[in-house]
Amino acid sequence: QMYIAAEAFRYKVTGDADARANAKQGFEAMLRLEEITGIPGFHARSFIRIGEDIQPKDGEWHDTPDGKWRWKGDTSTDEIVGHYFGYAVYYDLVADEAEKEKIRGVVTRMTDHILNNNYQLIDVDGKRTRWGWWGPEEIWADPDETGLRALHILSHLRVALHITGSPPHEQAYNQLISKHPYHPPPPNHKI
Repeated sequence: QMYIAAEAFRYKVTGDADARANAKQGFEAMLRLEEITGIPGFHARSFIRIGEDIQPKDGEWHDTPDGKWRWKGDTSTDEIVGHYFGYAVYYDLVADEAEKEKIRGVVTRMTDHILNNNYQLIDVDGKRTRWGWWGPEEIWADPDETGLRALHILSHLRVALHITGSPPHEQAYNQLISKHPYHPPPPNHKI
């Protein structure tokens, strides 16, 4: 997603057709990361072609039903941060109307997956991924993660709202900052 953003910025500044082509190729790969899992809104960490690419020895890998591809699961919040960033930058700087429609669809599915699963990423096995959580019940369990995870989900919801205009995404954002301390005032803040 950093590469896509870099090429999108280059395209916006220079108008270079190669920069747009590079950003578009990366964008299509990002879309494939969701499509390959067969789970709407859930992105793989990576994928390989079975029999052609070298099989990495680490991670949780799943074969596609056609037996041609293998994708890496146990997606973390870090990957999701990258997707929201990459989709937003591509949407704002590069996408034509047909691509914007694709982005609205994938961002809606991704955000709905998180919201419909109690602020969690649910993998193919029906269980939460190791790091895929932002929920109000869990966010305070590890103080080292609290601020970062709060920032993640609030920014994800703002990106989703920017791209989709979906009232449920806005409602989720407002609920997190009004009913849960996701956006507390800084220490010693005077109103």
